[in-house]
Amino acid sequence: MLHVTDGKHYGDALASIANVAKSLRSPLPVPPPHMFWLGLPRLVNHMLNTDAKKAHMNDTMLQTYDLEVERRGILQRDGGPFVLLDVGKLTRGCGQQCTADGMHYNGEVYDAILHIMLNALVIESQQRI
Repeated sequence: MLHVTDGKHYGDALASIANVAKSLRSPLPVPPPHMFWLGLPRLVNHMLNTDAKKAHMNDTMLQTYDLEVERRGILQRDGGPFVLLDVGKLTRGCGQQCTADGMHYNGEVYDAILHIMLNALVIESQQRI
């Protein structure tokens, strides 16, 4: 959002990523690789610490990016190859006490996301702990 400020350009990049990810699927009867998409965190706008971040990293741009993710169909729920790790939902629950700068969250948030991913891998691969 800070470095790519055009939603369509972001969407085009997503389409390219989706094509590469889909090419990793084998035509053989083997399970596809496990791939995850790290969703965007909730932004705490008043805590963003540069003018560029305040100008480009806002709820409107976040919605534009989320819409491009949905429109490009990269998530499994939309027929794509990626399982969503919903950082936005997790950070909305945590709130501003979990971030020092409004966009990067404390280690506990990322630890929780890692646990969610590992649990999904166990479930997807039908392993037992």
